[in-house]
Amino acid sequence: MSALPISHRATTIRRPRLSRVLRGVVALSVAALAVLLLLQNYQVRALESKLLALWLSPLLPNGVSSSDTRFLITIPSGQLVAFDITQECTVLLLLMPVLGLSAFLLAFTKIGWLRAGLGLLVAAFSVLLVNQLRLAVIALTTQIWGIDFGYPLGHRFIGSVLALIGFALGFLIVLLIAFKPGKSRRRQGRAAISNNSGEQT
Repeated sequence: MSALPISHRATTIRRPRLSRVLRGVVALSVAALAVLLLLQNYQVRALESKLLALWLSPLLPNGVSSSDTRFLITIPSGQLVAFDITQECTVLLLLMPVLGLSAFLLAFTKIGWLRAGLGLLVAAFSVLLVNQLRLAVIALTTQIWGIDFGYPLGHRFIGSVLALIGFALGFLIVLLIAFKPGKSRRRQGRAAISNNSGEQT
């Protein structure tokens, strides 16, 4: 029986491998979360409807009510109009690319765990706000100008622009938080610049 010393090199090789495995597991978990949300899209759309009615109701003369995936308003003619939050209008349409990007960055880059998680949370909250604003615009334009003019204006034109903004904003937030230089890197960069300028003088 003999004892062999464990080299420092062997221990340092295993740590990056373990880190890569953990990052892969977390990336798969984020992807699994995306699939789970898609499978539960009806419940998500119902929550969106209730959330919209909660904060928009005090702003409209006759308020806003929700029923499952629908929110209802009363237009000036007295007609009750129901808007169904379909799969094309849900926040999931904006959230799925954010989850996919976060999973990709975790699996194939070396960004920190905190940055990845923070970027995902901030981006998810931002696209939720944008989509709530989009739904509110549709309700407001319909309430002011009626179904024939107000609804197409809010849904097809203004709503489409807001959806594009939300899509781009989610991506941008994840990338900015993920790759924003930390304080130590900024200090190192300033020190390098000052050293270079000192050498030139």
